[in-house]
Amino acid sequence: MNNSKTIDLVKGSFATADAREIVLTLLSTKMKFHNLRNFSCEERFGESDPVAMQKLEYLRQAREEAELFFSEAIAKGKTITLESTLTMVAD
Repeated sequence: MNNSKTIDLVKGSFATADAREIVLTLLSTKMKFHNLRNFSCEERFGESDPVAMQKLEYLRQAREEAELFFSEAIAKGKTITLESTLTMVAD
């Protein structure tokens, strides 16, 4: 078995509205994952998952920063280049 794999998750130039949708959808999906993980922990153990809560805060900030970036890019009529690589390593 190969112990690692790299995938180009997103790569290319996009209209700002399309880039915004891609990025915000990725962030939203990650937020849903951590919200569900936290909910599960609360139901099973009666307390929040501190790792999930920390990641949710980071993702909320990232979403705000992305929104600001896209608002400025839209106002200036810019196109957006996105590059995101996913690297998976089996230990």
